[in-house]
Amino acid sequence: MSSVLFVEVYMPATSKDVAREAGVSPSTVSRAFTRPEMVDPHTRELIFTTARRLNYRPNRAARLLSSGQTGYLGAVLPDVNNPFFASVLKGIYGAATGLELQVLFVDFCDDEKAEDEAVTELTPQVDAFILCSSRLSDSAIINLHSKQPVVLVNRQAENIPYVHFDNAEGMREAYMHLLALGHRRIGYCGGPTLSRSAQERLNSFTEMAQTSKAASEGIYIGEFPSTFEGGAKAADTALNQGVSAVIAYNDVMAIGMMNRLISYGIELPADLSIIGFDDVPIAAMMSPELTSVRLPQEEAGRLAVELAVQELQTHDAHSVDMPVSLQVRSSTSRFQPHR
Repeated sequence: MSSVLFVEVYMPATSKDVAREAGVSPSTVSRAFTRPEMVDPHTRELIFTTARRLNYRPNRAARLLSSGQTGYLGAVLPDVNNPFFASVLKGIYGAATGLELQVLFVDFCDDEKAEDEAVTELTPQVDAFILCSSRLSDSAIINLHSKQPVVLVNRQAENIPYVHFDNAEGMREAYMHLLALGHRRIGYCGGPTLSRSAQERLNSFTEMAQTSKAASEGIYIGEFPSTFEGGAKAADTALNQGVSAVIAYNDVMAIGMMNRLISYGIELPADLSIIGFDDVPIAAMMSPELTSVRLPQEEAGRLAVELAVQELQTHDAHSVDMPVSLQVRSSTSRFQPHR
């Protein structure tokens, strides 16, 4: 006796299936995915909801060919050896992968000329740029944005969507924490002046020192490279200032300071309290654990991709100001007068 094997063959949903279920034309479905700004918001949402229900996914190659896009985002960062930027890049890659986009990234080694050259080279290869802590002038960024979608991370420029951290609030929280611990001579080791975040943190430190001058003395120790080695140099300078607490421009500098000071036999935080910025993963692994202002780095990278896609689709992406928070650990303690 012969037997017949019935095999159910799964046929993926097509744009025509979505059109039929949503009660629209196939061309409207196509526009909803390639030029969503041309479709009425209610109709667009109906199409997307129907597509999800049918598990419909538009052909990526066809979608890109029809829209004239490459499917690539350009991520330009100043130093991927810095764990802060590595975390931002991780967020960018994660979000881009989820949207079936590819990422071309460039490390411009904190050099404005190298960044400019990288952007010029990448322009014909990508659909949009994500510029992280860009060293380019406002005019250069605005000019680039006139030709191609741009999203800024940790930087702002007129009429360009950005993901920005509240550096001023972070500095205020750090300074107030040290005041609450009884410190009265508080130092700040700043980063490179080309960095807008360095300028914002220095401005906020200066403001805090001025408003609390009756209770404390805020001392700007100087500008240093935002590296481990820069932190070591900052430690030597800070020792000559007679401060009992120091805020470093970033965690990498703070860790460099801690390493140098411990090598001198200085007890942390008994002899000197230290606060960093960024709250990179290694901050909590130090001994003592580093008190740091937390900036949500991976989330910033993910949001930047969402804004880049929104800018590509509607040319009307909004900007996001991200809150920060002080993560108090064991590198700060109450002021102890020298015995």
